[in-house]
Amino acid sequence: MNIVIPSDLSLESESAVLNLVPLLTDRLVKVTLYHCVESVIFGGSGMINISDILVQNAERKLNELGRELSKQSEHSIEVDCHTTIGQLHMQLSEFISSTVPDFVIIPSIRKRFFDRLLVGQRSLWFIG
Repeated sequence: MNIVIPSDLSLESESAVLNLVPLLTDRLVKVTLYHCVESVIFGGSGMINISDILVQNAERKLNELGRELSKQSEHSIEVDCHTTIGQLHMQLSEFISSTVPDFVIIPSIRKRFFDRLLVGQRSLWFIG
């Protein structure tokens, strides 16, 4: 089973990913943790593109989360981490189209049913 999990790297998102471990115990699973960095350029006398620094930080955080996910699992979970630069909805849609996962799980900290439904509807827009 191939699962893509977009993450905004917040504590809530990391917690949601780690809470998935009990659901992944029956099968061999490949999990791809995904993060998209929006391009950031600071103006002034010298234009500075800090996107590379943000990507490096995101990759480091995703790798840490991936190691934690693997460690918590008693079964074989293959973890891959993928970071892109651009607009989330375009990058995520392109990534999903190219990898064709079985599931895309979007962590949510929302508690109410209606809020979760709206998140689900937005996720359909992300994946086309």
